[in-house]
Amino acid sequence: MARIVVIGAGLGAMAAAARLAVAGHAVTVYEKTSTYGGAVGRFERDGFAFDTGPGCCTCRPSTGTCS
Repeated sequence: MARIVVIGAGLGAMAAAARLAVAGHAVTVYEKTSTYGGAVGRFERDGFAFDTGPGCCTCRPSTGTCS
């Protein structure tokens, strides 16, 4: 099978890498930050933890605006 490189370790990239690996490919994932998850993350301050990442944003392709 093929040797495949996945750039970035966001949720979509990790899902693709997992599927490729299950299919028998040799997969290497490169991520520039210290952890995986892409836009999904965690923020901690004063003993409280907050999940971060994309909020609920519905984009209208016809206008290019988000609400």
